[in-house]
Amino acid sequence: MFHGLIGNPWWLLSGGDEPGPSQTIDKLFAWAAMEDQSLAVQDLDDLDPQKTYMIVRTDQSGRVIPGPNPVGHIALTEPGQFIPSYSSMDLTRANDNMIGNPALRTVESAGEKRDGVSLGLHKNWMVFIRALKPKGVFEVNRDNIRKADTVKLAPLP
Repeated sequence: MFHGLIGNPWWLLSGGDEPGPSQTIDKLFAWAAMEDQSLAVQDLDDLDPQKTYMIVRTDQSGRVIPGPNPVGHIALTEPGQFIPSYSSMDLTRANDNMIGNPALRTVESAGEKRDGVSLGLHKNWMVFIRALKPKGVFEVNRDNIRKADTVKLAPLP
């Protein structure tokens, strides 16, 4: 985000509340969604699949988890990668309530580890299971990670 959207080399520190490599996730989300979160997605019907969205982990009350403890999480969606009704040949996905729900393709660094080492960036289908309260908070599950989570999202400028 810092390099691609603002044009600064990734290794420079950001200034103020701009996104950058040392910024907390809540500050990154406030940059994308505005401090008052007026640009945050409130309803999945408002999604434009052609846009890139920032998705962040929240707690059960909808507060963005800044990280590092408890662990926060951030993912970016890929423009044009949207499924209105997720399906899979793996029928155990039905147990995760994933089948038939809308999904966005994300790029993220999380989840799968081998020998205790993260495999780095990878793609997931993030499936939106249901809207929660407060408005704008969603329960999701990811096809490669298979762990329920709560998130908010905002379009990137």
